[in-house]
Amino acid sequence: MKNLMQKNPEPPKLNARIKIHKTNIPIRPVVNNTKAPAYRIAKKLNDILKQQLTNQYNTQNSENFAHNITKLKITNTTG
Repeated sequence: MKNLMQKNPEPPKLNARIKIHKTNIPIRPVVNNTKAPAYRIAKKLNDILKQQLTNQYNTQNSENFAHNITKLKITNTTG
């Protein structure tokens, strides 16, 4: 559990990528979350969900995802 805590957390940084190849030169915001307080916990949760949700699940929308995730069994030994 100690490895899930961010030792020196920082707020996420917002960068802008200018799309000069498109008309009106739009800007794409890019957020760097690697130093954010919840980054490591989110990464661990993502790893657990990847193992549990194998290729047999293809989610077309958030409603299907919410339905499928309620069926997951996560125990103390998971991950």
